[in-house]
Amino acid sequence: MNKSNRLIKLILLLSTLLLGSCQKIVEYWPDHTPPHYRIKSIFFDEWVGPHIANFYYNKWGNPDSVIFGFVATGRPNFYFTYNKKQQLREIKAFYVNGAYEQWRRVGLNKKGQIVSDTVYNFGGQNQDPEPSNYYSKRIDYYEYDNLGRIIKRTFNSVDPVYEPIITNFIYNADGNLDNPYIVEQYDNNRNLLTLHPIWQFLQCDYSVNNPFPAESYNSYRLPTRFDFPLENFISRFPFFGGRGLEKSEIIYQDK
Repeated sequence: MNKSNRLIKLILLLSTLLLGSCQKIVEYWPDHTPPHYRIKSIFFDEWVGPHIANFYYNKWGNPDSVIFGFVATGRPNFYFTYNKKQQLREIKAFYVNGAYEQWRRVGLNKKGQIVSDTVYNFGGQNQDPEPSNYYSKRIDYYEYDNLGRIIKRTFNSVDPVYEPIITNFIYNADGNLDNPYIVEQYDNNRNLLTLHPIWQFLQCDYSVNNPFPAESYNSYRLPTRFDFPLENFISRFPFFGGRGLEKSEIIYQDK
């Protein structure tokens, strides 16, 4: 076989694999799911006790804020701001005492993807983080695959200065994140993070399925109740900072 034929066969093989991966990802998007179907509230039952998160959206259907019944270090409220094109520009992780845990300002490429994220840690909500309203500052950088999933994240600490921390995200043939530290037990239903790209970005998780089976699902194949053992303080399904969905109930709404 000459080099030309081998190259053609290699291209065809890669195309087939990519097509199969794309098909796996889109086949869990039920056609009958309403376009503005979204999370309304989540009941969390965690180590810190039970509490409820309420989700609010702007008139374009994008997240405006998520307000929690329990707020503490690692468990702030979240607020989102956008530009005129409804592209995400800021993520504010605020406490209820006038301080913030994180104040994030994102940078976009021409495709509208978030490629940089200036993260300010711990300061006061009443003034801009710059020039000195923060305890520490870093700039995160993101790289994507051709399916729009984050596959590399670089933490670049600028104040104080530390060595960069690089995390690579690998997806298996089923379109699910392969976590090297946790043995996942993915179900065959739709991951609730897929309801909005901001949820996926926050977790750097674009998985098709949920990382463990739910106790119940709705007609759109979305989980409505999880009851999975709390094995340790590292969640198998983190959502919003230190919170986890192991024991939770999700209520959805259609705009």
